[in-house]
This record gives sequence, C-alpha cells and structure tokens, in this order.
Amino acid sequence: MDTVYNHQEGPYIQTFIFQNTGLMIGFLHTEKTSESMASILDDLQEILQDDYFKLFSLLLTDRGSEFGNISYLK
Repeated sequence: MDTVYNHQEGPYIQTFIFQNTGLMIGFLHTEKTSESMASILDDLQEILQDDYFKLFSLLLTDRGSEFGNISYLK
C-alpha cells in the first residue's frame, strides 16, 4: 500500500498491488491522513466480508504519516 500524488495539496491515490497477480487498484482521497486511508480498509472489509482477510492477509506500507496511526483500523 502506498500513496501517490503530484501536489502536496492533493488529490491523493491510495494504491494496493497484489504481488501474485500484478494487479494494482487505487482509491482517490482528498486528504492524506491515517483516518482517510483506514476508512478504505474498513469499507473493503465490510464489502468483502470473509474474503477480505484472504486478499489482505499482509499489508506493507512505507513510513508515511498517513500510515502512522493504526488506531483508526477496526
């Protein structure tokens, strides 16, 4: 998982790369915050139910501030 952007003011794209398939998906954000990034994971967990943990068994991120506060994760 990473965040891609051209300007510090945004917009921001939260990206996920699935190593075994080469598939990349992205989600558009207006804020680059831990809460905003975690909200996508919460939404995906709600949509995917049990399949969420099969697809997202391990998440690797850089040390960006938007990934620093894990308390937003359910």
